[in-house]
Amino acid sequence: MVFTSNARQVAARNEALAAKHEAGDAFIALDLVQKDVAMLVTAFAGLDAGPDGLRLQRSFEPLERAGNQAAQAWIDALDAHDASLEDDRAEVRALREAQTAFRAAYAALSAAQRDLQQFADKHRDVEAQVRKVWGQVAPRTAAARQALTEARDAVARVRAAGLSSPALDQRLAGAEQAARPVLDGGAHKHGATATIEAAARAVDAAQEVVRAADELAGLATDTPRRLSTTRTRLDAVSVRLDAAEPQLSVLRREFSLACSADLDDVPARGRALVAEAADLLASANRHAAAQHWEAAAADLAACRERLAEAETGLTAVRRRVDDLKDVAEDPARAKARTRFAVRDAQRLVVASGSRVPAREAGILDNLAARLDAADQLLDATKPDYWGYLKELRAIDQLTDDVVRRCREAISSQA
Repeated sequence: MVFTSNARQVAARNEALAAKHEAGDAFIALDLVQKDVAMLVTAFAGLDAGPDGLRLQRSFEPLERAGNQAAQAWIDALDAHDASLEDDRAEVRALREAQTAFRAAYAALSAAQRDLQQFADKHRDVEAQVRKVWGQVAPRTAAARQALTEARDAVARVRAAGLSSPALDQRLAGAEQAARPVLDGGAHKHGATATIEAAARAVDAAQEVVRAADELAGLATDTPRRLSTTRTRLDAVSVRLDAAEPQLSVLRREFSLACSADLDDVPARGRALVAEAADLLASANRHAAAQHWEAAAADLAACRERLAEAETGLTAVRRRVDDLKDVAEDPARAKARTRFAVRDAQRLVVASGSRVPAREAGILDNLAARLDAADQLLDATKPDYWGYLKELRAIDQLTDDVVRRCREAISSQA
């Protein structure tokens, strides 16, 4: 009888221990799956996933609670029954209760693990997305750190060369600010997507710092030369200004008042521009003397813009004189050039046949008639060379328009 009771106790103990070990294995398996899924959900939320991330978190919460409850049931079973398994004198009833508790814990743990695994399987696309984005975090962060180091080194080299630039210092501060989310907490604090975007901004800002530092070094070398060449250019424009009024006088005296009307303000406008250019050049020299190279470059650029505008007006006056003298010397030569253009366009229209609108031939015929009629402008006691030149240019432009339209029509049918 004693033997039978002892055998029952041993059997009950073995069965309870087996249930405990089975539940323990299920607990470990659940813990691994739950941690993996929790990491996935947290990582997805870290992508700044917005509503999608919130939905994933909410769908995970009941599974997480079920997992926690199953784990607690396992812990409670250990607390309540582990001592019975260690007691050689434990009653069979107590051992049976332990077996029942561990089996219940196993069932809960297995069910929670199964539900979590199904959740993970259902969201494989999310896992792939997370892996892809988070896989970019490390290289992008490293690139931002490297770019920032290069920016700091570039600014240090400029300073070591004795150059200073508040603007460059501000650019470096801006790059440091752009990199702050990358350096301060990174993806775990700011999210993967936000960190990647911050890294990209930091790289761009840092590269701009390096470019600006190189440009500053170049300005320090090049600005003295440009100051000298700009002074020479300013002097040359001033000399050309002295010739502008006599050239306008030639237009009025030898041709007509009309041919200079649109250019009469060139001398006054040019003198104003040269005065502004001289002031800007003086300012550039002062900035250069103080080694404010960026300010010097800005003033030099503005100075050159003024000189270029003045030169445009002066060139227009000179060309007007040259063009009118050329026409007055040989009107037929200028007319021949325009006639050649009209006839060349007529040949294109004829060769193109039906591929171009028929109206284009009529337009060219009218232009040929206008060209012949232009001679009337030269029949007066004082020939109107300006009117004659404008008429030839108008016919040239209209002929070019016909040729362009014809080529477009031919191209569209190719």
